[in-house]
Amino acid sequence: MIVLSQKNILVVDDDGKQRKIFRHHLENTGYTVFEAEDCDGGIKIVNDNDILLAIVDIVLAGKSGLECLEFIREKYPDMKVIMMTGSIPREIAKDCLNMGADELLEKPIGKN
Repeated sequence: MIVLSQKNILVVDDDGKQRKIFRHHLENTGYTVFEAEDCDGGIKIVNDNDILLAIVDIVLAGKSGLECLEFIREKYPDMKVIMMTGSIPREIAKDCLNMGADELLEKPIGKN
């Protein structure tokens, strides 16, 4: 079943604590939050739902966040994508922006 809403946000991060922080803050502001711990799970959610924004960790087990970004840009070019990582080396930041990321965030995002 496809969930249609412009209030759907996907968070892809292998760190469950970070996903929980995003979920807490975003749901409190009225968004529906989908979670995935890897790129393949995120791709399935994107294919099955109407996602407004994807927040994707760069470093993931299996496929990287950059591969996730590449998939989203090819299949869903209008979707907003924020990339995040514990530290953002200049070359990785440049790659993210060149591949179409809308923004970069440094983790940790918040405290538990």
